[in-house]
Amino acid sequence: MNRSHLIAPLLVGALAGLGPVPAATAVALEAAAAATGTCSLRLVTTKAVNLQHDGSGTDEVRAHLGNTNTRTRAYTLGQRRNTLSDGTELFSDTTQLSLQVLVRDVVWRTIDTRQVRCEDRTRDFVLSNSDARYKTRAIIEVLP
Repeated sequence: MNRSHLIAPLLVGALAGLGPVPAATAVALEAAAAATGTCSLRLVTTKAVNLQHDGSGTDEVRAHLGNTNTRTRAYTLGQRRNTLSDGTELFSDTTQLSLQVLVRDVVWRTIDTRQVRCEDRTRDFVLSNSDARYKTRAIIEVLP
């Protein structure tokens, strides 16, 4: 964490007559400020650790980023794909990341869903159900 991020809450607290604000409180204040902004969510990579359709040897998978569906990609066991160009979801506070698999070329079944908070960071997610298991890396950025 940058020192200027800690100094600002200390100065504000001192000027308001509250005295210095502890570092833990400064971190909480910074996180709360970030949560009120607008963020973008992008997937960087997705890797098939275990397939939903082991018998066919491939899964047709897409991610659902809040209200945005990424393009559908075929995965084989152990395959990692660059998914950076699959779209960006803009959101405030929180959104959801879901991974879905196409079943019998008709129905999209959700493998798993994770909550994503509005904060600057790169996160790794493991999305799995009783059969399928995928790892994804996402970039969450607070927009100016």
